[in-house]
Amino acid sequence: MFKISTDFNASSECGALIYPVRCDPETRTAHAGGTHIQLRCISPGEAFTAAADGSKKKIFSVLPGKGGDGAVFASAVIAGFEEAQRAGASTAALIAQDSIPADVFLDSVIPALKEYFAQKETDVVIISDDTTREALKRRVPDSLSALLSHASGDTELFGDVTVERELPPGKKPLPFARRSGGMSRSEESSERATYESDDACTPCAQARNVLASAGVGRNSELDSLIGGIDESFSEMLLRLIDKSGMTDAECYKRANVDRKLFSKIRSNRLYKPSKTTAVAFAVALRLDLAGTAELLMKAGFTLSHSSKFDIIVEYFISRGEWDVFTINEALFAYDQPLI
Repeated sequence: MFKISTDFNASSECGALIYPVRCDPETRTAHAGGTHIQLRCISPGEAFTAAADGSKKKIFSVLPGKGGDGAVFASAVIAGFEEAQRAGASTAALIAQDSIPADVFLDSVIPALKEYFAQKETDVVIISDDTTREALKRRVPDSLSALLSHASGDTELFGDVTVERELPPGKKPLPFARRSGGMSRSEESSERATYESDDACTPCAQARNVLASAGVGRNSELDSLIGGIDESFSEMLLRLIDKSGMTDAECYKRANVDRKLFSKIRSNRLYKPSKTTAVAFAVALRLDLAGTAELLMKAGFTLSHSSKFDIIVEYFISRGEWDVFTINEALFAYDQPLI
């Protein structure tokens, strides 16, 4: 995953903290991360591990002086991430607050990091500041700014949750069929019917008795409607991935979603994603607005013109712009949750 935030706490789960620093040309020292460090004879574009902060590694990347070329800034930052990998950290945070000019950060550093991490299984967090946010806001298209000026609030973005079902003694969970060769829909329905008819499940039996006493029996209209329940978010997502020709890995990387979260979605047909996760997959699959609305509906969400988050997402999708990083930059500029 590749995230950006102004909250230092967003780096709490990272194994390494990378501080881009400028050294004094005479003393070869610099001040960063609350520490006054000796940089020895390291040139701009290099990095080294200076200390450990508890379980975290502190890494310093040497930046060029004022007016330095953007490519040198980018190489210095990437050197920090390479040093983090050599130090054994699987996750890292770039503490970029006040250390890199906003324009250089946006035009050189961010694009270089996107390219560098495109094929890597690494969680990256960038801790920036309000200067970067304001610079991004100035780059937001006027047409989007006009739309956002009328947004009055934000919708609630529920967290990813797993819906679990308590199993009767001796019963196994229903298999989650996917791809050719798995359990067919008719076979799954048959096994579900067998499973649900087991009166050994006391809570289920009690519930059926209550429904029966209320006039809601097995052959009722409600029972018929529930029996014809549509595919879940997980099932639709996996079907769309197959249809797109992408591999699972290609899709979740394009969605900026980590492998563990995708594994949970894939293995549990009742998994309920957050709205940001559902939107991320809609963007990764390059769905149009109708397709996005359908996928979101499977997770219980919609897009609303009363939410800045929704307006930004709809704006880019309607224009065929499905780059998750471009969308996140606009979301970050307006202090919205990232996808």
